[in-house]
Amino acid sequence: MQWVVPGNLKNYDVFSEIKKYGVIEWRQGKYNIRENYIVYIYLSKPEGYIAFKCIVEAVNIRRSELKIDDGKYFLNDTLKPVNRYMRLRPIKQYSSEDITFEKMKDAGMPTIQSARIATPGFLKLVNSVENK
Repeated sequence: MQWVVPGNLKNYDVFSEIKKYGVIEWRQGKYNIRENYIVYIYLSKPEGYIAFKCIVEAVNIRRSELKIDDGKYFLNDTLKPVNRYMRLRPIKQYSSEDITFEKMKDAGMPTIQSARIATPGFLKLVNSVENK
């Protein structure tokens, strides 16, 4: 199964954490995401594009079990701690023009305000970008 999760660069510096650690520990929340699933990280507006395709390495990680001290990547205190996290390893980084909000919308992917299962149209869009 493949999911899309939102992120906001005003709240969290996802690029720096991935650059330093090669993985990111992301809020899983209530969603039934499992190991080896694919998760796409969507950067909300003003960016408005898919930045990363990731493989899920671990799920249901408690806050006390997190391996990365990511406090310096939080840019403000709007993100509240949750009970479950997942470890994502990026396997592809996209450019800001590859999978934009507009292209996603045209492909039938609803607005990404929380984690969502990827639609068939979205997956077709991803395949077209990756097979260029």
